[in-house]
Amino acid sequence: MQNEQALFSFDPNAPVDVILVQLEPCIRRLAHRLANQNLAEWECDEITQGVLIKLARLLPRTTIEHPQAYLQRAIKNEITDHWRRRQPTYPLQTNDEGEPQGVPLLALSQGMGDPLYEVLQRVAFEELLDKLVAAILTLPPVQKKAAICHFRELVDDLAAFVEAFRRHNVDITHIHPPQAYSDQQRLRASYYVARLALAEKLKETSMYRKTDRYAIVSAS
Repeated sequence: MQNEQALFSFDPNAPVDVILVQLEPCIRRLAHRLANQNLAEWECDEITQGVLIKLARLLPRTTIEHPQAYLQRAIKNEITDHWRRRQPTYPLQTNDEGEPQGVPLLALSQGMGDPLYEVLQRVAFEELLDKLVAAILTLPPVQKKAAICHFRELVDDLAAFVEAFRRHNVDITHIHPPQAYSDQQRLRASYYVARLALAEKLKETSMYRKTDRYAIVSAS
């Protein structure tokens, strides 16, 4: 127990991203143990990320006096949320009278190939992308690189992402994630901090107002 407590000790005066890098392996191991090792690697990543995001939000505001107890509770909560999210839910389709309807219908214009609709969708996408890029460019250098590396792996249209930076006279084609695992950890920890700043800058846009857990900033 004493050795385990030592693993969860950290310098409260260290930068937040340094603390996150130090704690990530411990959080990952504890997540596996508390879940009885019934986690796939991607599930463990998701749970670990959830805990680290909470820490990134909490550490600048307060001191965690009992880190082991806090992390155990935070990890258990993330595991519970994870299993709850995995339970399938099915939306109830109803007709105009509110009666159940068995066959779901496509939303208006969905899949209809309406050229005007597609143009408007593209314009809206580019406007949101431009706001995201403008917000990223206000970040400190390391956080900026972390955000660029994160989103270039996330976006479906990489060319549009690169072009959005070019409109701000910034070339990101030479920016790539580091190869060394320790450097990847540090960059990932920097993104946990950066995403809080991005969420604050973008909270008035539809990019932030999430409709599900995987909204582009608020839960990515």
